Amino acid sequence: MVKGEETEWKRVNEELVAETHYVAAGLETGAEYKFRIAGVNHVGRGDEKETPEPAQADLLEGVPYFFRVSAENQHGMGEAFELTEPVIATAEPASPKRMDILDTTDSSVLLGWLKPEHDGGSRIQCYVIEAKPKGTDKWVVVGNTKNLTYAVEKLNKGDEYDFRVKAKNEAGYSKPRETLAPVLVKEPHIEPAADLSEITNQLITCRSGSTFTIEVPISGRPAPKVTWKLEEMRLKSSDRVSIKVTKDRTSISVKEAMRGDGGKYYLTLENVAGTKTFTVEVNVTGRPSPPTGPIEISSITSESCVVNWQPPEDDGGTDITNYIVEKRESGSTAWQLINSSVKRTTLHVSHLTKYMQYTFRVSAENRFGVSNEPCAETEPVERIGNYLLIIPSSHTETPDFELHDDLKKTICLRAGGSLRLFVNITGRPTPAITWSKPGVDLHNRGFIEVTNTSTTLIIDKVHRYDAGKYTLVAENSAGKQEVNILVKVYGKLM
Repeated sequence: MVKGEETEWKRVNEELVAETHYVAAGLETGAEYKFRIAGVNHVGRGDEKETPEPAQADLLEGVPYFFRVSAENQHGMGEAFELTEPVIATAEPASPKRMDILDTTDSSVLLGWLKPEHDGGSRIQCYVIEAKPKGTDKWVVVGNTKNLTYAVEKLNKGDEYDFRVKAKNEAGYSKPRETLAPVLVKEPHIEPAADLSEITNQLITCRSGSTFTIEVPISGRPAPKVTWKLEEMRLKSSDRVSIKVTKDRTSISVKEAMRGDGGKYYLTLENVAGTKTFTVEVNVTGRPSPPTGPIEISSITSESCVVNWQPPEDDGGTDITNYIVEKRESGSTAWQLINSSVKRTTLHVSHLTKYMQYTFRVSAENRFGVSNEPCAETEPVERIGNYLLIIPSSHTETPDFELHDDLKKTICLRAGGSLRLFVNITGRPTPAITWSKPGVDLHNRGFIEVTNTSTTLIIDKVHRYDAGKYTLVAENSAGKQEVNILVKVYGKLM
């Protein structure tokens, strides 16, 4: 092709054309051009054939035109025949911009590109993707798409390929856009990682009885294996615990959280590139346990004494705000409040009555409430003059239990039912009562009632994890007694 009065011929098509027609794109509107064509075979190139007259590029790409044709003879011009539909002048589109490798696996390559700078005057119908194994000359069409990305699949692991993409419109195909270098088909190995930035100080606080969730974005290639642990115990999904894992995220949710669900949660991610462990601490808050006994009495006078105790073993996950101290007179079942805002673990009690026998008890309180049980009561004390007389050991009695026959054998319950453990207790002074089960805070899980002669443990809507050994301990100054009750829960998980 040569433009106007220029003398230098320029090649229009970069690749050989097998057809007997070709659309020359990118011409300047209004300019005149001459064209010439030469045939090529295996022997070589033939002589050129040149157009006799220059052609003017008058049509604008993408603009619709109507055409009509008239016949003329010696008598004049006949009636014109006009096309009923407009014709849009089009050319091949420009090549797609860029050609990027977005991802690779052991059997696929994800390609991406940008739209051509111009579409040749008609919309892009699709993009055609071709592949060529490294070291060969044959391009093979592997797919087409209307999108700007395409995943070439079923490739051989470890092989290298060149890729290219062409844009297609009504006029034909654009020149191809190739990858800059051959692409190796292989899953990249990237060490696992977790993003804990959304968890402030890697600490989650949850109220006892509610639900908490630890959700963590993760990464790594191949996708890492995920393991959750609470301290040393590996966690699995259950009726209360839900563990979810996707390609880029993992989470663990615990319903009806108990104090025993608190602690350090370890997230371990593992793939061929390495192993990483991340830590999130969970603080399950609730009411404190009773102050630690026994209560000690000191600094005795005829009308006063000092009551001393130790802080609770479990503060409920938050600071103890105050202690509540009560007294009970001999012959009475009613407890009288002495002070409900004690900040220390000692209290001077005054205005006591001579010769009256007293028993004291202490409860702990935090911002979530008062301990379910008070501290173990003191032994009854009797005041004679300026002296304190503790009931002699001859008047004491070692704690003992009166178990119903049903409690002496394994108790079997259906999931969803209620557990009722009622035990009569004897002993003098009145024993301190403790219910326990390994790994469970029974004060949060159930309801515990204690009187001077009995105790009851109630758990509603039991599930499989309520099965196991329950231990009841009664202790006073005369001794300590312990009994174990076995519970089995059957049926589907709740």
